[in-house]
Amino acid sequence: MGGDYTFPIFAVCTPPKPQGPFVIKAGSTTYITFRNNFPNTTAFTFTVDNPAFHISKGGDNIKGKKDHRIVIGYDGADSGTKAPVMGKLIVSCARSAGGSTPAQWIYYLKGIPPDVKDVK
Repeated sequence: MGGDYTFPIFAVCTPPKPQGPFVIKAGSTTYITFRNNFPNTTAFTFTVDNPAFHISKGGDNIKGKKDHRIVIGYDGADSGTKAPVMGKLIVSCARSAGGSTPAQWIYYLKGIPPDVKDVK
């Protein structure tokens, strides 16, 4: 009836799936809520891949299991076209426990130029 039992546990994790697009009208801002799922305070960096978008801070230390608001703006400079401007917000942190590469979360951004009424 008594005794110690040992069972090996094997797990496979998948990287976070990209989210979005988050629509931002020209000259305005929006925020994306990011959650630190790690148990400890972790340093994260925030970068955008298109200079038409800007972020309020390039990174932050986020407490474990807490949400953080990342403020993103779209300049909306007149590009001569009414096509939306696309970009990505990339949230990353140093190598996670047990991992060999940095962890990354991708959020797609969609900037709506001035004079465009329909936002889809």
